Amino acid sequence: MKTERCIRRVRLDAPAQRAFAWHARSEAFERLVPAWRDVERFAASAAPSKETEIRWRERRGLWRIPCVTRLRGLRPPSEFTEERVGGLFPPRIHVHRFEAEGATSCAYVEEVEFRVPRGFVGERLCAEMQRLLFYRHSVLRHDLRAHLAAPDRPMKVLVTGSRGLIGRHLIPYLAAGGHRTIRLARRADPSDSDALEWESADSEGWEGFDAVVHLAGANL
Repeated sequence: MKTERCIRRVRLDAPAQRAFAWHARSEAFERLVPAWRDVERFAASAAPSKETEIRWRERRGLWRIPCVTRLRGLRPPSEFTEERVGGLFPPRIHVHRFEAEGATSCAYVEEVEFRVPRGFVGERLCAEMQRLLFYRHSVLRHDLRAHLAAPDRPMKVLVTGSRGLIGRHLIPYLAAGGHRTIRLARRADPSDSDALEWESADSEGWEGFDAVVHLAGANL
């Protein structure tokens, strides 16, 4: 085994505070998972703090492997570190840095240190990590650009068809941008404050929406 370090830097047309705040929302996790990886988060977290842990499962072949990441070194809005502390994968340290470049832009740097086997397998894993960082930076850059182009006001949005192809990506996109999203469903857990039954008699639950996104209907 050997230690590898992958570093990638991207310029963002957003202040460091805004980029850090985007990462601080738990829905950013879903936005940054690429489509080619089968990942299921099963323990959501709130905004990063010294005690935050993120737990998820990742499918590799026939197995779903549990993973645990702990956040540390939290220094808003400049830096935080993720450390993989549980699961079958080797430990990994993932540093996120936000370097201000004036009032309206910043440089975002990701530095990942991890252990890999020597030879071909290790080279493949390093290439996969570079591909992952490229994807993450592309999503982050475009999401921030779109949110900054819209009115700077958090909205409350009702979404139908939230479990569909578009809906399951739209919800984390809006939420990571600072908006409140409510899923309209046939059945909803009464304890879930982010879901509303379409036959609900609770008149207060239907109030205060700024927009409705209707995605229910025939499958694409």
